[in-house]
Amino acid sequence: MEKKYHALHDNKIFMGGAADVEAMEKNEGVEVVVDLRAEATECAYADSKAKWVQIPLRR
Repeated sequence: MEKKYHALHDNKIFMGGAADVEAMEKNEGVEVVVDLRAEATECAYADSKAKWVQIPLRR
């Protein structure tokens, strides 16, 4: 299976798009999702058990 996200630091911090949240949580055990999307109203993975933190980037 091809990963569409990658590790930024020692397989503890991962970077990917909204569509990658489910895979990161299931495959890597991600416990916190930091969402940079200003338009988001909830975590991109509806069944997420991870803590969702939104820090929207604005222009």
